[in-house]
Amino acid sequence: MASTYHCVVATPTRKLFDGDVYFASVPGGDGSFGILPGHELLMALNAKSGIVTLNLDESGSQKEEFIISEGATQMFNGMLTVLGRFGKNVKDIDAEAVQLSARDMQEHISELENKPERTPQDEVELESSRDRLKWYEMQVDYAGQH
Repeated sequence: MASTYHCVVATPTRKLFDGDVYFASVPGGDGSFGILPGHELLMALNAKSGIVTLNLDESGSQKEEFIISEGATQMFNGMLTVLGRFGKNVKDIDAEAVQLSARDMQEHISELENKPERTPQDEVELESSRDRLKWYEMQVDYAGQH
């Protein structure tokens, strides 16, 4: 049995990680689950938000961690694919910048909500903006805990 397997962590707009890992912990809808080499076929929904932890070495001393929102995970032909609606390497979270983005998004949402006559396009923008605000808040929460 192989001691590693290939793993890709991505969002719709970019690849966050592409490489071999010894172990992965993925936030599933019913709790985190681990993936070792040789894992059976798998298709699972990700949690609303959570941390994907990848062990890059056998001892687990070298890790990569990604915060993701929603999405799905698949293990197929010895390759793990973790797709999130939003995602970021936790090392790249700039708490101050994300807090500013969250405040700007809150203002934008307030403007849309207070618009006297909203078009269908405004409604879509409002829903999308609320999702983006939740994403910013997840990052702020993570930064506050670490």
